[in-house]
Amino acid sequence: MNSLIEIFEHAAPEIVFEWIDQESEARGWVVINSLRGGAAGGGTRMRKGLNKHEVTSLAKTMEIKFTISGPQIGGAKSGIDFDPLDPKKKEVLKRWYAAITPLLKSYYGTGGDLNKKRGLKTMVCRHYPAFKKLLRDWRRLKHRRNSRSHTHH
Repeated sequence: MNSLIEIFEHAAPEIVFEWIDQESEARGWVVINSLRGGAAGGGTRMRKGLNKHEVTSLAKTMEIKFTISGPQIGGAKSGIDFDPLDPKKKEVLKRWYAAITPLLKSYYGTGGDLNKKRGLKTMVCRHYPAFKKLLRDWRRLKHRRNSRSHTHH
């Protein structure tokens, strides 16, 4: 069993996208551990000092989460190394989402995570209908599971 865990931990992710902001010191990564059914999902984290290794570890965690609880998509995560208290945060996020638009339109769904506001999820859903559907399906599944767990107790 331990060897399987080690293989999973050390396996390279399927896709890694790296971004360097030209107008600030921000850097970011989208790490897609795997595509399942042509899709992957995981939140976007912003933290000063964040690095690619941490984002990769979080993407692998999302892979496990989705494997166990659904939806049947691959695990991914995105992260931005930038101070979330910096007044330039909003502009950095706009450039970030412009840079990852091809991924969002094709196979990656994201939402808020650490140091992200709820309004971001609304913005992403408005511009990327595939993510909106993914989020709706996930909420339905979560609601169904919660309903079943309450009726069995």
